[in-house]
Amino acid sequence: MPLSEARCPRLEPDPGTVVALLGPGRVGGALLKRFRHQSDSPRLVAIANSCEMLLGRNLGEQDWLNDGDSDRTETSLNRMVAWLQQFDGANAVVIDATASREVARHHAEWLKQGLAVVTANKWALAAEENYWHALNDLWQQDRSRYLASATVGAGLPALPTLLRLRQAGETIHAVSGALSGTMTFLCRRVGAGISPSEALAEAIDAGLAEPDPRHDLDGLDVARKLVILARAAGYRLSLNEIQVTSLVPPRLRQVPLPEFLAARDEFDAFWQDCVDQAQGQGDQIAFVGRFKAKERARAGLQRIDTDHPLSTLAGAANLIEIRTDCYRAAPLWVAGPGAGIEVTALALWSDLLQSANARYSPAEIEQAVGRGQ
Repeated sequence: MPLSEARCPRLEPDPGTVVALLGPGRVGGALLKRFRHQSDSPRLVAIANSCEMLLGRNLGEQDWLNDGDSDRTETSLNRMVAWLQQFDGANAVVIDATASREVARHHAEWLKQGLAVVTANKWALAAEENYWHALNDLWQQDRSRYLASATVGAGLPALPTLLRLRQAGETIHAVSGALSGTMTFLCRRVGAGISPSEALAEAIDAGLAEPDPRHDLDGLDVARKLVILARAAGYRLSLNEIQVTSLVPPRLRQVPLPEFLAARDEFDAFWQDCVDQAQGQGDQIAFVGRFKAKERARAGLQRIDTDHPLSTLAGAANLIEIRTDCYRAAPLWVAGPGAGIEVTALALWSDLLQSANARYSPAEIEQAVGRGQ
């Protein structure tokens, strides 16, 4: 007979957990709303963007929104770390909600300094091999101190699933699928008869695209996620080894954003050229990332039939196919919303609570369960 909910009370985060949030923009701003001035919640003690930083002992959303706050200083990551380390005995966590390559370079350093890291920033796990190996060595020592489910699929359990399969001794032969919710949205809308430029405008209005949507369209977001998944699957893969098809016309790749958005006809024509050259057969299209042992990894448009699982995706969904020894004939699928501000913020919050709860020992968990009987 399964244990009832009453017999398995939820362990709340240790009140000694203190948090620094880097990147209080769209995703980080949504995450800010989840912090409450309660004794059983993680305490937010630092908020910083690329220019300014606010330190305190129990911060919230309104503290950051108060632009006239005289306590703000110029952002200093070293000072932020020193501030976190002043909270003796606390579990200190840095949440990286940025897309900054420079910030990602600090992840391994922070782990060495005893901090935990929760991240949606893909740059660290997709970095060049030397940095990746240094970070991975630390990650292997304690999975609870580096949580990155938000880097792929906005928190879908793709990355944790790959890690668990490897820990169980499975050999992972291939991973593929729709890894960008933004690109799923665009492909489905174009398939419904909307022009690519109109679909892109809808994605921007819905908050599904990056501030510069070319960062979605150039395929590098999918390529970085593919690197993360391949490395989690036990393969050596670097960004420059992936064949990436960009959907941004060459002339528009470096121009100011307004000029790119205004060139609707040129963008639409280039999209159609990419469709005409896409691999596969079928009347529908999907932007697919895939790697397979002993084959070159790819990211780009692919033609699919109406009975292909990717053709069933709606909205900004992701669908990831995993093939292993046990899941060779019938693959394992991980699917769900793969983009969006709220779902990504939720993934970061969930990882934060997991990091906080990891401080409980097995004996403490057993006592908590016993108290609920």
